Amino acid sequence: MSEIIKAFLGIYLIVLFLTVSVSLLGVSAERAGASEALHTYARELQEGNYARPVFQTCGKQAAEKGWKLTADLEYDTGTGQRVEISKEGEPDRIPPTGQAAGEIRKARLCLEYPVRLPLFRIYGSGKVFCTA
Repeated sequence: MSEIIKAFLGIYLIVLFLTVSVSLLGVSAERAGASEALHTYARELQEGNYARPVFQTCGKQAAEKGWKLTADLEYDTGTGQRVEISKEGEPDRIPPTGQAAGEIRKARLCLEYPVRLPLFRIYGSGKVFCTA
């Protein structure tokens, strides 16, 4: 009888460890994908000279994946602005290049992605940061 209990307990623990491992690997893969995408967005923004259409394109791509992309913009004039790029209509708040606020000197990007561990009932979000 004790052999049956030991075997059942062993199988149960193996299944539990496999489930936890797969969940953690999924979260790790989501973070790696978000980090890679964020660096791609930063490179696109720099190469596009921080043009409004580039912000719009990056925001749409992030929103399609269920991510929230935010930028803290710093202008030559010393002023700043926070824009949620992945939100519809938000990139329109960015002044066109050379207008009132001046040229964008730097953008600090934040990409928020979902974190889901259903086994532990953990549903939240993680963030990755990058400066462009």
